[in-house]
Amino acid sequence: MFLLAFQAANEAAPRDAAVFAMLACSTLFNAGFGATRLRGMPRRPPRVAVIATLVLAGLTIVGNVGVAGALGHLDPGLTSTILQTQVFVVGVGGWLFLREAITPAFWVGAVFAVAGFAVIAIDDPSEAKIELLGVLFALLGALGFGAMLVYTRKVIAEIDPVGVNVARLALAVLVMGLYLGPTGGLAAIPAEAWAMTALAAACGPFISRLCLMFAVRHISASRAKLLTLSTPLFAFALEVAFLGDIPSLRELGGAALILAGVVVPVVSGRSGRRDPRTTG
Repeated sequence: MFLLAFQAANEAAPRDAAVFAMLACSTLFNAGFGATRLRGMPRRPPRVAVIATLVLAGLTIVGNVGVAGALGHLDPGLTSTILQTQVFVVGVGGWLFLREAITPAFWVGAVFAVAGFAVIAIDDPSEAKIELLGVLFALLGALGFGAMLVYTRKVIAEIDPVGVNVARLALAVLVMGLYLGPTGGLAAIPAEAWAMTALAAACGPFISRLCLMFAVRHISASRAKLLTLSTPLFAFALEVAFLGDIPSLRELGGAALILAGVVVPVVSGRSGRRDPRTTG
């Protein structure tokens, strides 16, 4: 739902203005939800929550700067594919900082999934515009978003995800507002774009991000990230249901690769748990 709504918003407003509007709406949604949970919460947030807010806000800005910079030098399909390499950032980061085991099945699944994204996103590889600076920006975005998940997994037991999400979004909106205000970018957001960004905010940085933050309380960061790569499967289904668009054979082939990349590690993990001698 987020992808469909944000795509419509980008058609009605400049990309940086649409991102700002989406984050602003998401801040309001999260703040409203957080207000229902104030009873019983400490008046002064713990130190770890303050640090987590600053770190996650910084990584949010880094990720969005990387995406915006990449789109100035690469086509959206290639940018999207490079951003999916964050699954490797999460895997390695989880191993280094969280002591999460990485199975061979995870690497196999990650390669399949990223290959599936490449098949879907890049229509004609020979015509893909590749610039080194754009690739570096895209990798910066992947690093920022991947590090967010790893860090969230590290501190999730010590923070309130709703409160931290509100604060980190508010900081990101403040920084973007200070940049867009003097440039006149905020005036470029028409009413229909606000409506679409509000829907995108509800489905993305609000509901989806909170679900992901709560998910890493129970599963590893690498597995959580791998499962999120199934997004195109839902996007295709929604396009058929609401827009009547039928995916091409190339898109279906890419989706099949992504599905295989998600299923292989999950099935391998289940079979491993049946064997008491397996410790991975």
